[in-house]
Amino acid sequence: MFQRKSLFLPLLIALWLSLCIFGLYKLAIYEHTPALAKNGPTMWPDVGLAKGPGYTLVLSIHPQCPCTRATLQELAIALTHCPNLQAYLLFIEPEGVGETWVKSDLWSTCTTFPRCSLLVDKAGKLSAAFSAHTSGQSYLYDPAGQLIYSGGITQSRGHAGDNEGLNAIIALANREKSTVKNKPVFGCSLFSDGAVCQNKSGNQ
Repeated sequence: MFQRKSLFLPLLIALWLSLCIFGLYKLAIYEHTPALAKNGPTMWPDVGLAKGPGYTLVLSIHPQCPCTRATLQELAIALTHCPNLQAYLLFIEPEGVGETWVKSDLWSTCTTFPRCSLLVDKAGKLSAAFSAHTSGQSYLYDPAGQLIYSGGITQSRGHAGDNEGLNAIIALANREKSTVKNKPVFGCSLFSDGAVCQNKSGNQ
């Protein structure tokens, strides 16, 4: 009996460690798996948004997606380093939700950003016009209205930090050369339920 009890605890610990390792593995896979992303229109589309004289960034946002906080951190860096950059931030509003759902803490964060226009994107129509499917999808257009970058600006899902997408936008918006024209997008679907986003993102 004593021998059985002495073996039970190590087995239990081994099982617990195995489950922890498996969980971390699944989380790592989730964080580094790109979401659906498509290039936007090659020229500035006629969607009722005025194209400014400088560089213009269009960013689609799911108001309830925790992953997008990292994208907004990177956006703040881009705006700081690019005085010629203005941005349209498209916060999707699915049918059946109210203003409180759209104007979340992400919206509040963006109100402090310079040269940003925050728009409520009814039924995601504007985002769809730019072919955006994922929260955090960015499109950079030059002064002539040509698309010069399409993709994400984070290194993985919900994690800020130095990455090629952000560096490309900063370089291009400052009239510098960049060989990077698109990068993967890491975020939740623009048209998913907010609770689904939060459950998938865990504690991010």
